[in-house]
Amino acid sequence: MSDIWSKTLTGADDVPLGQPVLRFSDLNENSTRYDYLAAAPSDDDLVKMWIAIGTTSVVVSVWVGIIFSGIACSRKARALTFNLYLLFLMVPDFLMSFLCAIACFLAVSAGHWYSPFMCHFQSWFIVFGIGGNSWMTVVILRQIHKMLCNARRCIRYTNPTRKQVCIQSGIALLWATFLGIWAVLPTSWNIPIRTYPQQGYACVPIEYNFPSSLFYFLVFFPCLSGIPLIYTTYVIFDVWRKSLLPKRGQRRVFAVYMMRIILCMYCWWLPSIMFKYFIPSAVGPWGKCFFSIWMHLQGIASSGLMLGKPD
Repeated sequence: MSDIWSKTLTGADDVPLGQPVLRFSDLNENSTRYDYLAAAPSDDDLVKMWIAIGTTSVVVSVWVGIIFSGIACSRKARALTFNLYLLFLMVPDFLMSFLCAIACFLAVSAGHWYSPFMCHFQSWFIVFGIGGNSWMTVVILRQIHKMLCNARRCIRYTNPTRKQVCIQSGIALLWATFLGIWAVLPTSWNIPIRTYPQQGYACVPIEYNFPSSLFYFLVFFPCLSGIPLIYTTYVIFDVWRKSLLPKRGQRRVFAVYMMRIILCMYCWWLPSIMFKYFIPSAVGPWGKCFFSIWMHLQGIASSGLMLGKPD
């Protein structure tokens, strides 16, 4: 047990924030999971990764921005409360991709991380993007579940008002904003989680020793995406177990449409989180870069599905 508690991220306190803590080529049989989380490839590969992720982020932010503008500029579309939910859902997708593009191309121009401030800033907006998306999923899924349960009990379902949508969505996004602050607070606050450049190319909150792993998986991850993933699983199972989905009618069409958007996020986030954070030694730096790009592409997939909504 003492050996577990003594393992830590090699060189974590000796390297300026934003610079690679160690290289992937330096890993060996004595390397810890924390080393695998942080080990970076060569500088040339890092630049290629930033170009790939940055280009993807530009495409995603433009795509999401166009769809967001189309809904926001349509008085008829804005009048429907569930379309307001979709607008709030696109906010974290757009901001994460847009800001990530800026961070990546600044790093490309410098050949390394632009500054410690930018490293901290990226850590915040990535957490905001993941957390905001996850908790907005919970907000929307709760309404769909309530609508289907009421229909089964022959109880009239009333759509939430625009004010209720704004309050619920605002709370979800404020919570994501708060979570993003955790890893950028000064070390004097003694919060056992820190921002480091994961594989050298993306500054995110990561574990660095066993106590921080406990905090990460028992507190931080559940607050970020764990609880939303469990709730999503519960709702899907409950709808299937109780056969809540109507066999025909407009309610079925609407519920299936919204559930597809939710499942799209579920399928995009889960594998990326698993390979990037839970089993970091399973894939190399380019594998993790692929899953970073995969996470960004979720914005295109979910917002693309929104185009299929008749109203």
